[in-house]
Amino acid sequence: MGVQGRTLILSDGGLTSLLAAAIVADEDAHRTRGSDAAGERGLLWACGTSGDLDPTCAQAASQHAQIFSLEYLPPIEFGGAATAILGLRGEVETMSLVRACYLAAARGAKRVVWPVQLPRTGGRDGDLDLMAKALDRALLVSRLVSIDEADIGVPEVVIETPFVDLDDEQVADLALDMELPVDACWWSGGYGQAPGSARERERWTPLLAGESAMTSGEITRVTHA
Repeated sequence: MGVQGRTLILSDGGLTSLLAAAIVADEDAHRTRGSDAAGERGLLWACGTSGDLDPTCAQAASQHAQIFSLEYLPPIEFGGAATAILGLRGEVETMSLVRACYLAAARGAKRVVWPVQLPRTGGRDGDLDLMAKALDRALLVSRLVSIDEADIGVPEVVIETPFVDLDDEQVADLALDMELPVDACWWSGGYGQAPGSARERERWTPLLAGESAMTSGEITRVTHA
């Protein structure tokens, strides 16, 4: 991700969302230094792209926004005509991305960061197929929203997927290299026993072993150059 204009992050309070928040905050620091855009912070929207966001995840997302001085946008329930019909993950992802693009445009942001990271199926072809679907979804939603260019005031809202081709080890390495406060993720012990948190701790803790933030319960803020 390069230093661009204002950005909106979709966040479920997880590790890739934390990574995206840190990167966007760093970009904001470089973009606004010595300019008149100091008030245009990145946006962090608490949004689950696989279904309704658990309150614990929203709480973690809010903390990420606070840690990195991003503007926090709370969850928006899909009510009425926007309710998922089939309840498929892809359906909810598409709906969430469309809403994210309009939210971004309404706040002068031309970029959406979708920190999707796909599970490895054990087969290269299956992995590539899942990645291709995510990339196609991001591109096509962006083009769909651009139909309303005259109304939303921007020619296009680009959706980026910077972590879509990374495995767990690569994500963990990035978090360690950036010295991120990983205990701020929704699955951390500091947030109690949210559904699925034990599974996520089993997934990430061995890869983050030795990171003091995982065991001390203290938040370490990233220092931006």
